[in-house]
Amino acid sequence: MSLSVHAIDEAVHAPPGLEKPTTLVVRNLSPYCRQSHVFQELWVINLQQHADFVHVPIDYDSKYCTGICFVNFSDPAHAASARALWHGATHFGGYRCHSPGLNVCFAKDQGFDKCVSHHYKRTKYFRDSKLKFWVRPDKD
Repeated sequence: MSLSVHAIDEAVHAPPGLEKPTTLVVRNLSPYCRQSHVFQELWVINLQQHADFVHVPIDYDSKYCTGICFVNFSDPAHAASARALWHGATHFGGYRCHSPGLNVCFAKDQGFDKCVSHHYKRTKYFRDSKLKFWVRPDKD
């Protein structure tokens, strides 16, 4: 896959106030998307070893993806690469994305620790006691 200079330049520069962002929020996912599909896409772009946190929120009533996911990378350059490769994609994890394609941006909460604390607070009181996010095993 070839990237334009504009796409790379846009992905490398974070919004004002976000220094060295590592966490992405991916929007417009198919309702059928699961964590395994995010891992599949990380494998396709050869960044699977650089992701240390993945969360795909699921609507507990419908059991479908809410259309977003969060991915944290160990390095800002990897986050920028994933953003450049995924933004605007029309397919993700084998499913067609909602129109007009994926909207990938840097998340408000940045970094591994903030991802875990934020999403743990939001998941621990749900009906299902299992954690709904993945953390790379060597991060425990």
